[in-house]
Amino acid sequence: MLVGENGCGKTAIINERIRTVCSGEVAEVLSLTLYANRFTNARLLFDRIDERLEWKHGKTFVPKGNKRLLCLVDDVNLSQTDAFGHQTACELIREHLDDGGFYSPTNHMWRYVKSVTYVTSVNPQTTANVPPISQRLLRHFAVFGCPYPSGDELKTIYSTLLNTHFFTPESATSSSSAQQFGLHDDRSHGGNVRFLEESLRTVMTSMVKVTVELSERMRSMFLPTAQRCHYFFTTRDLSTIFRNICLSLRPGCNKRNLLLLWQHEAFWVYGKRMVNEVDFRRFRQAFVTAVRKQFIDDDQIQTIIRPRSPLFTNLMEQDSGIVTAGMINTRVNQNISDEDAKTDLYRPAKSFTAVKDLLEKGVEEYNKIHPRIKMALYKVRKINHLEW
Repeated sequence: MLVGENGCGKTAIINERIRTVCSGEVAEVLSLTLYANRFTNARLLFDRIDERLEWKHGKTFVPKGNKRLLCLVDDVNLSQTDAFGHQTACELIREHLDDGGFYSPTNHMWRYVKSVTYVTSVNPQTTANVPPISQRLLRHFAVFGCPYPSGDELKTIYSTLLNTHFFTPESATSSSSAQQFGLHDDRSHGGNVRFLEESLRTVMTSMVKVTVELSERMRSMFLPTAQRCHYFFTTRDLSTIFRNICLSLRPGCNKRNLLLLWQHEAFWVYGKRMVNEVDFRRFRQAFVTAVRKQFIDDDQIQTIIRPRSPLFTNLMEQDSGIVTAGMINTRVNQNISDEDAKTDLYRPAKSFTAVKDLLEKGVEEYNKIHPRIKMALYKVRKINHLEW
């Protein structure tokens, strides 16, 4: 049992272990993942486990294929609570561990269930009104605390992610590096390649520092309340920002495009969550303060903190006239290079009017085949949300 606050990496640690143990055709372990919520009760848990079981003899059931079953119940303390304050899903697990089996809710017959291991995670700082975990259940588990990563650890994680994506390994030849930055394979360009790489590394390091600092600031400045119950800022937000950057840009990208996309993602992940103008201004001030603290180049600072950021989109019209979004096959659109086709084609839009025209044309094409929908694209905010 891993215990820790929301977003500290409990599920990621367990899933990584499950992928290691249960991958491959000759794996001796089956996996079952169940994300507990207010609808998770004993019957639902029994049905999910029963899908992985087969009859062996008498009243004994074992996992299919004569394997072991590794069952992950994520956030087990958030399962459904009945009218008497009991969590039936937790009690089913406790009964299985205590007595080696449980009663079938279908025919009320006892079943011995062998070769099943439970792995669970618990968030003790949840806002849900749930009872504490029963000590009768807790005594069966080895409990490990999972602290929230420190700022230095987060910087190391996401700096490594960006460096791995945007730069070739040190063992790669200089020709591949030169091709990434649009240079010829020549000794005279070796210094230019190294200079461009170091310049891009510096920008990425500053980006990571600002994002981590902004995340820590948001966690301390905006606390969840009854009206702002979605004000949870965790490592998932950081992962979303940097994952989207890696999906949209290739190695050797322009620094300005990188900064604009990063600013767009930060404002989308954090700024769009603000419930009013006051909270948004406080977020923007925290972002600008962190940018001025970490960045030195005035041109880069002005590019990032510009009051009106460009509209990003991956909508485009194919040669056949069909409006699509991202993941384009180069055989369908000759204007897309093979290198750009490896990304999701999320780019700054040239004009707001062109994006609106594409959306209207897409709706018109959809109405020709499917039941007619009516969508009035009359606000910038609505189009911004549709573009995501």
